[in-house]
Amino acid sequence: MDKSSGLDFINQMFPVEASLSCVESFMQKICDEIRRVDATILAVVSQQGNSGTRAKENLNDAICAAEELSHKIQEIKSKAEQTEAMVQDICSDIKKLDFAKKNITTAVTALSRLTMLVSAVQQLQVMTSKRQYKEAATQLEAINELCNHFKAYMDLPKIMELREKLKNIKQILKFHVFSDFSSLGTGTETEELFLLKKLSDSCLVVDALEPSVREELINNFCSRELTSYEQIYVGAELKTLDEIELIYNQLSCLIRKNQGKWTIFPASWHVPYRLCIQLSRKTRVQVESILVNLKEKSDVEKLLLELKRTLEFERELEMKFGGGGSIGDDIIGGGGNNSQKFNFRGMISSCFEPHLTIYIEKEEMELMQLLEKVVQEETWDIEEELGCHSENSVYLMLLDAHDMKMILLKVPSLARQPEASALLVKTATASYVKLVNHQMKRAEAVLKVIASPIVTVIDTYRALFPEETPMEFQRILVLKGLTKAEQQSILDDFNNHSSRITQLSVAAKTPEAHALPLALTNVAPAVRFKANSEEVLTRAASAATTSFMKLYALTGAAKDRPFRKLFNP
Repeated sequence: MDKSSGLDFINQMFPVEASLSCVESFMQKICDEIRRVDATILAVVSQQGNSGTRAKENLNDAICAAEELSHKIQEIKSKAEQTEAMVQDICSDIKKLDFAKKNITTAVTALSRLTMLVSAVQQLQVMTSKRQYKEAATQLEAINELCNHFKAYMDLPKIMELREKLKNIKQILKFHVFSDFSSLGTGTETEELFLLKKLSDSCLVVDALEPSVREELINNFCSRELTSYEQIYVGAELKTLDEIELIYNQLSCLIRKNQGKWTIFPASWHVPYRLCIQLSRKTRVQVESILVNLKEKSDVEKLLLELKRTLEFERELEMKFGGGGSIGDDIIGGGGNNSQKFNFRGMISSCFEPHLTIYIEKEEMELMQLLEKVVQEETWDIEEELGCHSENSVYLMLLDAHDMKMILLKVPSLARQPEASALLVKTATASYVKLVNHQMKRAEAVLKVIASPIVTVIDTYRALFPEETPMEFQRILVLKGLTKAEQQSILDDFNNHSSRITQLSVAAKTPEAHALPLALTNVAPAVRFKANSEEVLTRAASAATTSFMKLYALTGAAKDRPFRKLFNP
């Protein structure tokens, strides 16, 4: 306490002089307080000394406890190591026991399956001797399943012995099945019905055997069924078209007679289809031989009649055994697929294609005769004043040309065959459309020049035919129906503005004969698709009007007669 604080305290305790009378009592009070504080300090010091002793004792106790805990930890660690070693020994023994159990289970299972296999083989042998095909098929499937479990033991003597025995039984089964099939058709009606049921069951056995057995059986059956057909036609000299009808009648009779027998085979084998494929191929050879060996030119009507009968026969086969889908020339492999569909279209009828030239020639000849008749019946009266009738005729011809173009573009779709490949049809259609568009474009351009007014005819011609010559222009002026004076005036104007032509001879003689490039001049070769030509030509002719035929006939006749007025009212 500093001096100022002491003075302040004294002044506070003794503010006035009268208060000094209490100094002694105040001093006594202070001494008592000092003694109390000293006693407290001594008590605290004494207590602190006792606490240090107890702390030392507590520290010693803690050290002893830590040593004891460390000792116990060592003991626990030692016991844990001993326990771990014991567990490892136990696990090792358990693993050995597990392997032993697994080996015992495998051995027991293998022995059990071996017992079942031996028993099944013995039962199959008995069923084979009794020709119980249905039961044998089920047993054989079970044996095949059991044999799959012994693939790893094929070198064992017992397994090899069983395999050899099973192989012999399968050979016996195959022999029995083939023998029963060979006897088909040699017994009475009752015997045949029983045999068909038996053979239907034998097909189950064949399915359980190797695939090669099934293929061999199908081939043998097909060869046997074709024997009667081959005896009649194979090697025979066929010369007339009438014999084609006889072949189809014989085939239809053969199919109707034997169709019931073919139902004994599973549908997945496709036996009727494969048999009809072979029949169709042999028939194609015979029909082609007839067509090739015709000594005289065949009648078109008769040839078309036989082609129609061929198409009908193919449709009959497709309805009974096909269904549409893949191409008939593709022979299916073994096994097949129930979802597969086949068709017979084109298998026989395609051999007629090389021999339809006479039909095409006849159609072309009739078409040319019709065109010639139209040209001859045309009235060639000269009329100097055509008025609006000429223009109306040209516009009508433009519409006719457009209709004709649409009809021609539809010809490939009319001729398309379902079995044709998509790439072939696409290529043929593209080239054909290109040809039709090119030819019809020129025809429409000629008509547009004819329809244009006289004042713009030169500009229209140059815009539509930039590479053509004045002679071609003169021919179009003739078609336009202009007088020679009008033609000469327009030609002079054309020559004055032409950079390519320096001289033009306007003679009365008609230009050298080469047909005006109209639409129909080169269309015929591109339209030879596999279609009914009569139907196509009829539809095309009905769509074309008389005016378009006039223009076509006139361009063809340009060489032999002078041009006349074409567009008469």
